Amino acid sequence: MKKIIIIIAINCMIVGASNAQVRNYLMNEDDTVQMYHIDSMLANCLNNFQSTDDLISCLKTHRILWEDSLNQSYNKLLPLMDTASQNRLIASQLSWKNDMDNDIRLWESIYAYNPNWYGEEASTSMLQYFLDRTRERALDMRFFLKDFQLRKKLKNVAPRRY
Repeated sequence: MKKIIIIIAINCMIVGASNAQVRNYLMNEDDTVQMYHIDSMLANCLNNFQSTDDLISCLKTHRILWEDSLNQSYNKLLPLMDTASQNRLIASQLSWKNDMDNDIRLWESIYAYNPNWYGEEASTSMLQYFLDRTRERALDMRFFLKDFQLRKKLKNVAPRRY
């Protein structure tokens, strides 16, 4: 009985802590239209799944959508940067990707070692956690892209003469 209560408590903490956060710097209408359609589709999917397999598919599919969004922003951002900034972005993205891959492998090894202890609920909570991390990185990448696009736009605007 103690094990079940501990598992439920851990799952509640993970789910509670992994609620997707809206970045304060991504609050204009263009961002909400583009970014949050993925969230709307995810909410619809999460409200209508019929089985654990459906839930797992839902979480994996929407993580891929956020990865695609992240990659689109990343690929648009690189050409806007100077070489030093490009190198930092490449290193940052590689670091993030390696950290994510290592965390996924760690979770998979823990789950494989004792799936009966963690159960499907913990597995789906971890999928949600990884989806949220991917979403967060995609939103960060979108912010960086907007910043560099604005810099480029302002650089090309001739100063006003009064």
